[in-house]
Amino acid sequence: MSLSGAVTGSNQLRLPGSSGREEGGARQARRGQAQEGGKSTQKESQIVSRRKGINYPAPKKSIKMNQRTMQKKKLKLYEVAKPFSDPLKEKERQNAINAKKNREKKHSLVLIARQEIDQLRELNKRMQKDAIMEKKKLFAARREIKLLKSRIHEPFEKAPLLS
Repeated sequence: MSLSGAVTGSNQLRLPGSSGREEGGARQARRGQAQEGGKSTQKESQIVSRRKGINYPAPKKSIKMNQRTMQKKKLKLYEVAKPFSDPLKEKERQNAINAKKNREKKHSLVLIARQEIDQLRELNKRMQKDAIMEKKKLFAARREIKLLKSRIHEPFEKAPLLS
């Protein structure tokens, strides 16, 4: 079955027997038929269901889901204590055990790295505050040096006596 045209600009496949652009009324009539439960082909329903404005049916709630959660949980391969007699299954179990160990190791490394990052950020904040305070002290010291130099270079009689 070949489709006439490939993909149109509206990102929808054309159906066999449909012209490129339909008039707005014909399109709305077809859309109304699909929404009212009119007979439509599987391909039409797939395309129509992707259009905006169509309400998707709510997923059916299953009693089986509740029963599954109440039943005993299926063991993961890394949770199985005894080795398997089949070498392929045993290799899968060993791979699952190693994968779990590696995931846990990575998780712990990420936690350690995050803690170290937090500590370094705090240290950085403290050091920036200290740097600002030291800059203020430096400017004050430079101002004082400038003032003292200007007093040294003034004529002696104009300078007040320091006692």
